[in-house]
Amino acid sequence: MPSPSAEPVKEAIDAQSGRFEFFKQALTLGSAGIAGLAAILTDETKIPQTILRKLLVAGCGVLLLATIVAAVWGISVYANLLTRLQDEGGRPPTAGAKRTSATARASVVTHARATFVTLSLAALMLFVYAAVLLATGPTGAKPTDETRIALIASAQKTAADALAAANKNTSAISSLTSDQEKRFTALESSVRQLTDDHQKHLDLLGQKLTNLEQLVRDLKPAPHNVLTLYESKRIQQALTTRGFKLGRIDGIFGSKTIAAIRDYQAQRPDHPAITGSLTDEQIQDLLRRP
Repeated sequence: MPSPSAEPVKEAIDAQSGRFEFFKQALTLGSAGIAGLAAILTDETKIPQTILRKLLVAGCGVLLLATIVAAVWGISVYANLLTRLQDEGGRPPTAGAKRTSATARASVVTHARATFVTLSLAALMLFVYAAVLLATGPTGAKPTDETRIALIASAQKTAADALAAANKNTSAISSLTSDQEKRFTALESSVRQLTDDHQKHLDLLGQKLTNLEQLVRDLKPAPHNVLTLYESKRIQQALTTRGFKLGRIDGIFGSKTIAAIRDYQAQRPDHPAITGSLTDEQIQDLLRRP
């Protein structure tokens, strides 16, 4: 069995629950209507152009705001009524409390009626606004030929700018590619130059080594180590007698003596190798004939 303190609250809920639901629905519809008007006013193409349409939209907005305020106020009064009844508990209500509760109940009814009226008027204005739109059609300024030409020119300019930007980018990429190719060619040329210089140095070094070997061969003494000093002098004398100039006859086979031996070998009829060193046969030839 419910307590005595819960009876007044339950009765109030049963009596006012329909109005509470109406307040909630009205609050939802008013908020949705305000959102729709905001969408219209934030889009330049949908803003009303005539005075009548502006007045209808403004009036609808005011009524929707009034609906929201009345619904919120009604919910607040309903909540205060329930709170007061809950606080009174099972105590017998005083005359003042009875008047307050009666006033609160009447206020809930009054706010419900106000909410209904404002919401109805807002819906009526929206209906009139829609009827005006259907009857008169859009009132926005129709684009003239000049406007169309200006739009076409603007579109062409935008396309031309985009094409110029694309060409510029292409030119920049081509320039970068060409610069990279030039750098690669310069690097390749430098590498080739270094390789050629290195090869030249190697060739020069090889030539110097060859000349040094030739010089060593030229300085190689004739096989006078098997000859006595007397025999060496006789060979120098024989070469001098035969017209090969070698300087002083001292028995030492120096560069002049070796040069004379080369000349002697070059004039021999058997065409021996010109080495600057005498073979046994050549030694015998020189020692045998003055």
